[in-house]
Amino acid sequence: MNQRILLSNPTKLRSSFFLNCIKGLLLLLLLFTATLRATAQLPDSLWTKFYGGIDYDRGNSMIQTSDGGLAIIGEFGGFTEAGIRRKGQVWLVKTDASGDTLWTRKYKGSDYDLGNAVRQTADGGYILAGYTPGGRFNAVDAWLIRTDAFGDTLWTKTYGTDAEESANDVIETADGGFVFTGFAWSSKSSRDRDVWLVKTDSVGDTLWTGRFYSGDAENVGNKVLETNDGGYVVVGTTQIRGQNEDLFLISTDEDGDEHWTKTYNKTDGSRNGIDQGRDIIELEDDGFMILGFSDTNSWLLRTDTSGDTLWTKELSINGESFAQTLDGGLVIAGGGVLRADKLGEALWEIQNLKGISNSIEQTSDGGYVISGYNLNYENNTLEDLWIFRLGPDGSVTSNQPDNEIPVIANLHQNYPNPFNPVTIIGYDLPASGNVRLEVFDMIGRQVALLVDSPVTAGRHQVSFDASGLSSGIYIYRLQIEMGVEAGQVFSRKLTVIK
Repeated sequence: MNQRILLSNPTKLRSSFFLNCIKGLLLLLLLFTATLRATAQLPDSLWTKFYGGIDYDRGNSMIQTSDGGLAIIGEFGGFTEAGIRRKGQVWLVKTDASGDTLWTRKYKGSDYDLGNAVRQTADGGYILAGYTPGGRFNAVDAWLIRTDAFGDTLWTKTYGTDAEESANDVIETADGGFVFTGFAWSSKSSRDRDVWLVKTDSVGDTLWTGRFYSGDAENVGNKVLETNDGGYVVVGTTQIRGQNEDLFLISTDEDGDEHWTKTYNKTDGSRNGIDQGRDIIELEDDGFMILGFSDTNSWLLRTDTSGDTLWTKELSINGESFAQTLDGGLVIAGGGVLRADKLGEALWEIQNLKGISNSIEQTSDGGYVISGYNLNYENNTLEDLWIFRLGPDGSVTSNQPDNEIPVIANLHQNYPNPFNPVTIIGYDLPASGNVRLEVFDMIGRQVALLVDSPVTAGRHQVSFDASGLSSGIYIYRLQIEMGVEAGQVFSRKLTVIK
C-alpha cells in the first residue's frame, strides 16, 4: 500500500501522480531485494508512505509514541525543485500506527533551520533539538523547541555564541529537565569544534555545560543517554586535524563532570581512516552497545560499564541508527536494514533501498517501522520523508518469558516505555526466593506493590497498570529477600505519559 501525502503546491498533484506511483513500486520492489543471512524468516513489507511537498523534505529522526503512533522530525523545503538552497523549516509529523497523518507542524527560526532529534516528554508533549542561525554573525545556534501533545509551541530557546553550535540529540532527564549534545566551535576564528553537553531545567534555562575533546580538532557528540546511575554517556566522533577520525565514548556524573573517556579505532590508525560513533544503547546486563561506522560499513562495539571493549562485529551495511529487539537482539537501519542476534550475528538483511533509513523501531507485534528520506527518481535533488512498515520476521515469536533458567538475577527494562497506561516488567531468578517488586515516585513514595511473595526460578513478567498515576518518571525496584540470591536489589526507571 502506497500513499502520497501532499502538504503544499496541490496544483502539481496531477503531474506528479505517475512519478509517485513509480517511486512507491520501486521502493516495495527494493525491499524484496534482500539477502537472507540465516534461518530467520524474512519480514513482509506491509506498507510504504511518503510525506512532503514538491521540494526537499527530509525525515531525520523518528520515535514511537505512547499512543502507538509515530513522531518524525526533519526539514521541510530546504531545497527547491531546481536544487537551489533556500530557507528550510524544522518539521514535525505525527502519524497513527498505520502511518496516516494526524497533524504536522513547522517551526521557523531566522534562516536555514534543521531538526535533528525528537523525544516524547512525560506529559505527552515533545522536545525537539536542532539548530537555527542566530548571534551577531548569523552563525547557527543550538535550538530546543518544547511543544504540547499536538505540536504547539510552549517555548523555544537557542544556545550559543558568535561561533557555531548545534544540538544533535536531546533527552528528558529524571528531574524533568533536559540534556542535549552536539558541538560548539572553540571560537569563530579557529573553527575547532568541541563536544558539547548542556543540561537545562524544565523551561530550557541552562544549568551547566560541559566541553570535551577541546583543542586542534573537529569533534561532535551524536547521541546522549541518561544512565541508570543518574549520569550521562555521549557517543560521537573526534578528529585531530589531518589525522584519522575516532569513535569516542564519554561518561559523566549527573553534573556533567567527566568520569572517563574512551576512543576506539577500527582502521588500525590509518591516517585517512574513518571511525564514527553514531548510536548507543545501554544494555540490561550492564555496559553499552555502540553502532559505529568505519570507512565503508558499520560495526558493533560491545563494552562494559567502564567502556572497555568486550567484542566487536563488522556489519555489511552502512548503519545510521539501531534499536534493541524484544528478544535482546538488534536491528540496524541505514543504506539497508539488518537484523542481528544479541552477539551481532546477522539473521537477515535488506539491501539497496535507494534512500537513507535513519531511524528504526520494533513494534509490539515483533515487526518494524523504519523512516528516513528517499531520492526522487526524476531529480536527485528532490527528497521526501518516507516511512515503511515490516511485519514480524519469525525470529521473535512471542514476548512471553521462556522456560530457560537464567544464570543471574536481573530486572529488565519495561516494555513499552514510555507507556499509557499498561506496561510489562520482566525479571529473572536463577533460584527460587521471596521477591518484592515495587514502584516509587521520584520522591521515594511507594505508588504500587506488584509482587510480594515466593517466586520460583525462571523468567517472569508482571503487568503494571498506571491508570491511577499522573504523567512522570517513576522508579521500579526488585528486591530478592530470601533464597540464595537474598539481598540483591535492582532498580530502573519508567515513564508514564497521558
